[in-house]
Amino acid sequence: MKYTIRKKIIISLSLISLLFCIIFSFSTYFYLNNVLIEQKIKSIGQLNIEQTHESAQIFTNNELFVKMLGTRTRVLEYLLNKTEAKRTELLGIFSDYASDDKKYLSIYLLDKEGNTLISTDPRLSGQNYSFRDYFKKGLKGEHFVDHFLGKTTNEFGYYFSYPVINKNKDVLGVMVVKVDVKEINNSLMYSEAAKESTVMLTDENGVIIYSNKEKRFLKSLGELSDIEKEKISKTDKYLGKEILPIQYTEAQELVRNYKAPTTIKIYDEKESEDEIISVSRINNLPFFLVTEIGIESITGTVINITIMLIVLILIGLIAMILIIFKTVTRIISPLNKLKVFSKEISDGNFNKKIDVGQNDEFSELAGSFNIMASKLADLYNNLDNKVRERTEELSKKEIELKNNLSESERTNKLMVGRELEMIKLKKEIEELKSSKKAL
Repeated sequence: MKYTIRKKIIISLSLISLLFCIIFSFSTYFYLNNVLIEQKIKSIGQLNIEQTHESAQIFTNNELFVKMLGTRTRVLEYLLNKTEAKRTELLGIFSDYASDDKKYLSIYLLDKEGNTLISTDPRLSGQNYSFRDYFKKGLKGEHFVDHFLGKTTNEFGYYFSYPVINKNKDVLGVMVVKVDVKEINNSLMYSEAAKESTVMLTDENGVIIYSNKEKRFLKSLGELSDIEKEKISKTDKYLGKEILPIQYTEAQELVRNYKAPTTIKIYDEKESEDEIISVSRINNLPFFLVTEIGIESITGTVINITIMLIVLILIGLIAMILIIFKTVTRIISPLNKLKVFSKEISDGNFNKKIDVGQNDEFSELAGSFNIMASKLADLYNNLDNKVRERTEELSKKEIELKNNLSESERTNKLMVGRELEMIKLKKEIEELKSSKKAL
């Protein structure tokens, strides 16, 4: 196959462009992938921290509410003097709060033994909750927040407690408010983090008490230790439900040994993909926000960006190749004229002239071709004249030669005739001599 200069240029540029695109594609992919993963790690970590602040505010508001109830004078007066009138008055106040805001599932007051004295939920009245951590903390003069499945109501809720203390700093009882889980969970469900990630709210043991992936509810991030299992069993927070791990061992360790908000990259063997896990504690409460997102989505984004860049680069390269091709075609167009002119010369037509219309090396080459053609024309013309002259000379020589040959032939014939006569004469003499001897 014959390759013209233009074809060679197109093939060379195409191969160079292809090589460039391959190198660019791989380098762009790996660079963007690393950069976006690093940015995603920072973004998820920051988003997780921001969400913990938002959730912390909700917890704080409810803590302030139970504190407000626990420090009311009427509550203290009732615990000092438990009359039916005071109990009825407090029940009315508590009921008004519960009616005005449906998130308060129950508001109740415990005495020093853990017995429920007043409750907006009749099911809790007379029940003893001295085994609950919120009561134990309250007796120590501490406020507390917990989450568990109610033994009486069989409902999950967040429990906020605050000690009722007299002037002598003695704890007379514990004020408790049970808040609907939606109060906390909805803020997570509709958060920015939940839009593209899996969010999980866990307790201090790594047990998931909320997730936008429902199947993870009441699963542990990793294998629970014997101490953690014993603690859960002792408090009976989940009424004996079996807590199975979801194999996020690294996240479980971050909760177990929490020091500060941390974001890590792990490999999820179950889903066979790399993931980013971020863990942040909500204030100093026994709750942790865990955010998990697969890197696969980032890889997909990187691939789309890379493809888009490659398409743009290919368009640019194609445009560049076309421009270069047209430019080269215009530059080397005199070669076609030189090719035609050289064909004319090879056919013996030396009278034509070539003009490439440019003032560059091609014009100099064309000038050299014109000079060469002119000299060849002169050479051929001189050669014709010399051939003609030599032909005439040869013609004259030939005529002279022919004339000389004619005379030579006549002389030769005469000589031959004489020799023949001499031979004949000699023969006759010999015969005469022979006859004479005979006589």
